Amino acid sequence: MTRTDPDIATRKDAAGFGGVHDPSFFHDGCGVACVARLDGKAIHETIDRGLVALDRLEHRGAAGADESTGDGAGIMFGLPHEFFRSRTAEIDTRPVVLPRPGKLAVAMCFVRRDTVGGTERIRRRVEELVEAAGHRVIGWRQVPVDETSCGQLARETAPRISQLFIEAGPGKVLSGLVRRISPSVGLRDMEVGQSG
Repeated sequence: MTRTDPDIATRKDAAGFGGVHDPSFFHDGCGVACVARLDGKAIHETIDRGLVALDRLEHRGAAGADESTGDGAGIMFGLPHEFFRSRTAEIDTRPVVLPRPGKLAVAMCFVRRDTVGGTERIRRRVEELVEAAGHRVIGWRQVPVDETSCGQLARETAPRISQLFIEAGPGKVLSGLVRRISPSVGLRDMEVGQSG
């Protein structure tokens, strides 16, 4: 049900609509929020506002069989270079030097937990694909996760979350790397799951 005043949806001021959103495009679009700064300045307030918007989307009812398990909704934001620099000692448990912004990519990898070496096989395969694309693997970081507020179903099926730090190869662009790797890794993940 749309809760917009019909007058608001069609009203325009003398300068058009006066912002980045044209009210004439109002329609039911429950479940999506966008928080951004027009000046592109990276400040933590933007993240805080994104988290508030995410919290206000709870009314979507996107929960699993137990009320503490959600649908995995989250926020997207640019690479937090300063944060990653503060965590370099956690990359393969050895200090590393990260490349400058624009030369660094971070692959978020969600891998099923196992004890038979499947995770290591997947990591090696991802590294092979990165290197085959002409880029340099810097190392892996295990993402710390606090599962205390997760529902039982989420804890039982939670993947291991790792970050792979990648430096762009000489004369290479990182922008298409994820699109090229993702399908191959997905197939590899299924192969490891069946064989491991």
